[in-house]
Amino acid sequence: MLRYLRSIYTLNNSSILTSLNVRRTFADLEDIVPERTTISPLGVKTDMSASVVERVNVNGFFIQGKWYLGSVGLLPRHIYNWRVKSFRDISPTNLALFVLLYPHLELVVLGTGTRIERVDREVIRYLRDSGISVEIQDTRHAASTFNYLLDEGRSVAAALIPPRKVTLL
Repeated sequence: MLRYLRSIYTLNNSSILTSLNVRRTFADLEDIVPERTTISPLGVKTDMSASVVERVNVNGFFIQGKWYLGSVGLLPRHIYNWRVKSFRDISPTNLALFVLLYPHLELVVLGTGTRIERVDREVIRYLRDSGISVEIQDTRHAASTFNYLLDEGRSVAAALIPPRKVTLL
């Protein structure tokens, strides 16, 4: 069933899972996703094999020639709006998408904003119990790490929160 998973939409506080030709509610998937996720698609499918996060600023990210406002979840071929405002909002629920993917990810790079912040241990345990390694960095370095690992062909994802301020080098 997960191989048909294409996207999750939120409409008037009810979530709908769309597959190739079938609509199902999250109630059908309670054993997999016990709570509603806080990641939603931006309708963007990209070939990220050669793409990188080109710029990071306080409003969002410049990826493949387009600005994405706010926090983002990046997969090798998809870009998602991630409704997380600070590192304190990161929870297993809003990282569920990364665990549900097949083939499984090797690593999730978390960008926690301007500085490296301590993320709840439950979040790290949740990803590691699912067989996914976690790298926590400030957002600027997390974006660079994601770009590098993606260029190496690794199975990697990133969850990036825009920094509150950007320092020029």
